[in-house]
Amino acid sequence: MRPSTEPRSPTCSAPTPSIVAFDLTGVRLIPSGILGLFVSLTRLPDITLRVQIFNPSAEIREILRITRLDRMIEVHEVDLSGS
Repeated sequence: MRPSTEPRSPTCSAPTPSIVAFDLTGVRLIPSGILGLFVSLTRLPDITLRVQIFNPSAEIREILRITRLDRMIEVHEVDLSGS
């Protein structure tokens, strides 16, 4: 039997995080309970979740910055115009 020259995958690897994404296109304000939900999702025991927010308004971006949630939650802009 010949030794394999293919790279081996690690036997103990961290679980791949799941992603929970929220499209906030057109949303100007969100209740504080939703902010709490975002935080809770990042702290679930035994589950690794990445929380992503897409297209938040300037008002929501400011709230995320003031509360420092923009450090816990990934914020993305996506062009939905199709051009």
